[in-house]
Amino acid sequence: MGTVGAGQGVEIDQCLACGAIWLDVGELEALVAEHAPPPGAPPPTMAELRDRMREVNTPEGLVKYRDCPRCGQVMRRRNFGTISGVVIDECGRPGVLLDPGELQAIEAFVQLGGPALAEQFRREQERRQVPPPPREADSGSEPWVGTVASAADNLWDVLFRGS
Repeated sequence: MGTVGAGQGVEIDQCLACGAIWLDVGELEALVAEHAPPPGAPPPTMAELRDRMREVNTPEGLVKYRDCPRCGQVMRRRNFGTISGVVIDECGRPGVLLDPGELQAIEAFVQLGGPALAEQFRREQERRQVPPPPREADSGSEPWVGTVASAADNLWDVLFRGS
């Protein structure tokens, strides 16, 4: 790794062999912060975002799990912003490793308003989570035999408990 640039309080290190960029914790956020759309700008539709991201995101070859260049631990892979399609290599303590073209794709995602759309997506996913189990009947009360609640309990058991 060699230092290839600095700005906005960020020192960019680049692998001289493969061209990957190393950013310490917080540096990626600092670089993309200036690319955010103006406040109140409406986010794109999911279809618009996907079309634009296909244009800027480089196709990924074979999936490789890499060792962190700082601590040597295997890095985890995650989709930046949940829906961007840009899969980055991340090490919790030291930072992130971006393949050539990924920083530009992340900047485009942020410029398009992708983070706002990603937040809408996350809220929708949370809303679709498995419901909590029905409340248990009080131990001293009559069982709910033959009631709608009893049928709902049985259905919940079949669907979610496998009973």
